[in-house]
Amino acid sequence: MMLAMYVTHMLFELLAISYIFSNLAKKKMQYQLYPSLLILFAIIAGCNTPPQQEEAKVVALDTLSPNSTTTVQAETASRSMPPDTIVLPDHWPIDQGIVFESKYVSELCTNKWGCLYPVLYPLGWSEDGKFAYLLAPPNEAVNDYRLTFVIQDMTTNRLLVEQLFKASNAPDFREDHNYDFSNVWRTQQPQWEQLLNDHDIQKQVGTGFVKDHQYASNDTTFYVNITNEAAFDEMWGQSFLKRLTMEWVSKAEKKRIATHSFGRYDHVLAAQVIGFFRSPTDTHIAVLIGLEKRGYEGPPNVLALYLAGGAVE
Repeated sequence: MMLAMYVTHMLFELLAISYIFSNLAKKKMQYQLYPSLLILFAIIAGCNTPPQQEEAKVVALDTLSPNSTTTVQAETASRSMPPDTIVLPDHWPIDQGIVFESKYVSELCTNKWGCLYPVLYPLGWSEDGKFAYLLAPPNEAVNDYRLTFVIQDMTTNRLLVEQLFKASNAPDFREDHNYDFSNVWRTQQPQWEQLLNDHDIQKQVGTGFVKDHQYASNDTTFYVNITNEAAFDEMWGQSFLKRLTMEWVSKAEKKRIATHSFGRYDHVLAAQVIGFFRSPTDTHIAVLIGLEKRGYEGPPNVLALYLAGGAVE
């Protein structure tokens, strides 16, 4: 390619020289010599000037530092990744944490003391409807940080994995040590990452929370509805929920998805559908229900979270 360009330039140069001498022969040099010389010099300069674009590419590659080379390779790999490959943020999964405070639960925690609120960290989904998440309930009476790792089958609502980290049970527990998500995740990460891999969880897919009680599937709108059964407790002088039923309701049908019975000491005062997480394959949802529980020693109350879901038909 370069040889062909060089030969072409040389031909133009010879033609220009012939043109100049032709003018000299006709004794018209006084009028046409200067333009002819300008044409000649321009062609010669173009012929002798190296192709700037090609040279710049060579210089750029030759002068890259090792770090820069790594960056170029990483960017190339990223562009060639399949659509379902996710590049995790530097602070994953701590940046996934959602504090389910009052703005999420308009019907709960309405007393003047409010509630203590939990934090949920959605981790991802598997293609067959398993949802992974971490749940940190609020510390109520003591400084004893807890973090539960869960993988839940949203087809059956069965908990496939449930591992609780409790600071007071840690081998290196000290009362003056501040346990939080970062240092607990750092110690538990190898084990929990292995469990995510074992269950084919794709990290950070389907982790966007939808604050709603309805969703659309196959041109049909479904509503998540819960029914609560309560009973009066004479010892406490107030009513607590004993049973919760969750249903999907559409114009065509009503389908029971999950039921949950509360224990004697759960002391659940009220429940509300908060929203849901939807799987990236659009085949399952994980519905989040907020439970307002009586505080251990009275106000403030505690907001707990209950997850249930199903396959979207």
